Amino acid sequence: MRRRLRKAHRMLAVQAELGRLAEWRLSDLERQASDLTDQRRDLLRFLDGELVFSGLFAATMMRRLHGLEESGAVLNGRTEAQAARSLEEQGRLRRVERMVKAVECEARRVDDARQLVEAIEIALNRLA
Repeated sequence: MRRRLRKAHRMLAVQAELGRLAEWRLSDLERQASDLTDQRRDLLRFLDGELVFSGLFAATMMRRLHGLEESGAVLNGRTEAQAARSLEEQGRLRRVERMVKAVECEARRVDDARQLVEAIEIALNRLA
């Protein structure tokens, strides 16, 4: 029973770490999305502030803006997928936590039963 309890605690530790990793990945993707938004906003501010563009410069800036938009769309998809993975990991963590509690409860019942048997044996030995 103790081996099963140790195994359950190890599973809990691993699942908690997987959950933390999923959250870190999600946070990193959200930070990247924020950086892209800032870059897009800065580029648009710059374009709004410039009244006169040469054709080549304007085309380059528009390609850059289009590239930022495409990167943002890809990043949004990755962020949504990672958010779903993060929720899955949280669900797994809750299931493992419930399993650990059940194993701990079972271990306590086994220990209580063992102590009861020992107490009965001691009492019987005294009577004999």
